[in-house]
Amino acid sequence: MSLIPMEALSFRLQGFVCDRALKLWWLMLLCCMRYWSAIFLLGLTTVAGAAGGPVSRQLETIVIPKIQLEAVPLPDAVELVRQKALALDPKKKGFNVVLQIPQAHPSLTSPITITLENVPAGVALDYILRLAKLQYKVDRFAVVISPLGEP
Repeated sequence: MSLIPMEALSFRLQGFVCDRALKLWWLMLLCCMRYWSAIFLLGLTTVAGAAGGPVSRQLETIVIPKIQLEAVPLPDAVELVRQKALALDPKKKGFNVVLQIPQAHPSLTSPITITLENVPAGVALDYILRLAKLQYKVDRFAVVISPLGEP
């Protein structure tokens, strides 16, 4: 039976600890990369940094007590939601709205009739736009309204 020199044993133990620490470091790095890539790819934050930004937070947190529209044109209905959200916003900032709809689009003149109570501004906007067969997406600084099916 031969004796193992203490230096060799010490080196092997250090190598084992170092190897294990390196593997843990790589594992943590991969987890972080997977986390941030999932956030980016799933659209939780876009290149513009929209989702989770101030506009989407306003759409989720500002609750409008009552909206009653009867045969109101779409631009006026959207402006009404925007004005009510601005009045209820504690910071009094509101949000911008961009209409990316062609002038000849029938939804611009279609009358909107709807009654909603105690809904977040984003939900109210969504219901109004569904009636006009439109959609919205939240950009970094504005809510962009476009026809259904457009990116």
